Amino acid sequence: MSDMIPAAKPSFDDTSELVRRFCAERLYALEQSLRPWVDGSFGDILPGHVTNYISTLKELASLYEAHKRPRPDEELIPAAQMQERLDEQQRMLELERDAAVAEAEQRVRRELEAGQRLRLEEARDTVSSRLLALQQRVPQS
Repeated sequence: MSDMIPAAKPSFDDTSELVRRFCAERLYALEQSLRPWVDGSFGDILPGHVTNYISTLKELASLYEAHKRPRPDEELIPAAQMQERLDEQQRMLELERDAAVAEAEQRVRRELEAGQRLRLEEARDTVSSRLLALQQRVPQS
């Protein structure tokens, strides 16, 4: 056995944020290197440089979903309402759990009763067969 403890896996959100930051840094560096080619600092502006510059800016904007509209305030749920909803979900889960536990207890009781009945019937059959065997041994007068 190893003394090493497995590291916790990072969440999807954490990983995606790290990748997003890495890509954003690279795209920003590319944008900075292309900027002199499209602002005329290095002479004539070529269409290919402009196309690459615009494509880089679009990629950078898409990383942070800058093209999407912000969510309206009415779509947002106030924290107090969210807590109420979470509490209600918790109550529903507890009710479902309690119902499942009660059903399982009833099933176990039925199975135990059925098992006891079966054992009683087996015992009765055994006693009856031994009595019959004894009666056959004893000579009848």
